[in-house]
Amino acid sequence: MQLTKPKMIIFDAGRTLINYKEINIRKGIEAYYPYIISNPHQYTVEEIEKYDDEIFGSFDPCRENRFEIPMENKLRLLFDLLEIQFSISLNEVAKIEWEGSCYRDSEPRSRFATLAERGKDKNRSHFQL
Repeated sequence: MQLTKPKMIIFDAGRTLINYKEINIRKGIEAYYPYIISNPHQYTVEEIEKYDDEIFGSFDPCRENRFEIPMENKLRLLFDLLEIQFSISLNEVAKIEWEGSCYRDSEPRSRFATLAERGKDKNRSHFQL
């Protein structure tokens, strides 16, 4: 099978194509918790969530000024402070936390179809579903 280069890639993480109705960090922590291989202070999910909230909250002034702190940086700081180690990479932990903590809208394809139809109506590039 020959691969073809896409004409366009759309990145979306909020309210354009996919709407995240709720973000529940505890569910994200529960999702990556089984991958912890070293937790010398025996932090629970609830305790990790508390520290996560404190660290993420300390980034509020940055986010208010439109400066985004990558999730991997927040997690690296959190896990270094708590001395927690994983059996998987930090990027994988970040992905597991994000996917575990986000409750997605059940109708993203219909939103995409609507945008695709708008593009067709205006003789713009066509989105392919």
